[in-house]
Amino acid sequence: GWVFLNQRRPEDAGRQFAQVVRDTAGDAAQATLHAAALNDFVRAYADFGQVGKAWAAFGKLDADRAPTMYAALAALYLDQGKSDKAIFALRQLLAAAPGHADVCRWQADVARATLALPGATLDDKAAEIARLAALWGALRKTTQLPADARTDCRDDAAAMAGELARAWHSEGVKTKDPAVLAAADRLYGAYLAEFDDAAD
Repeated sequence: GWVFLNQRRPEDAGRQFAQVVRDTAGDAAQATLHAAALNDFVRAYADFGQVGKAWAAFGKLDADRAPTMYAALAALYLDQGKSDKAIFALRQLLAAAPGHADVCRWQADVARATLALPGATLDDKAAEIARLAALWGALRKTTQLPADARTDCRDDAAAMAGELARAWHSEGVKTKDPAVLAAADRLYGAYLAEFDDAAD
């Protein structure tokens, strides 16, 4: 499989990795190889598969690990700069597992991918960041998130909403562009709603 990947033949690699997954399924002695083949299948799939069919494809290989594989696929898409595919996958994860400990990170990644997405409007970008801030607002009142995830969630939401609100405000004052000022206003609102105790 790795020979095929190195030869830029991802579909052939995917078939090889899938065969290893099937051959090692249920064999405790082969658990490490099974897990590695699943990870490698995701890597190959990122180069040949359709994001809309990934959930079903992963479920056929290993239903228990399909959500983890799908999260890995989203991360690969982000690393590869495939923002549109990453956003699709992350939104599906958010819908399928709203109680997962990584929901805030997934939404932060959606926001980052939207910022990098060609064709995304300022309104699109502000909307995803506002969703992240609102998600933090909902999650901070629960014990759903582990301590480190809570810190990351708060920091990501505060940084994205606060810093971009100020940056877009500054740009809007200079350019007099109403779309930029509207986006800044939306993020100021999101920031003030969730971080009214912040020093700034």
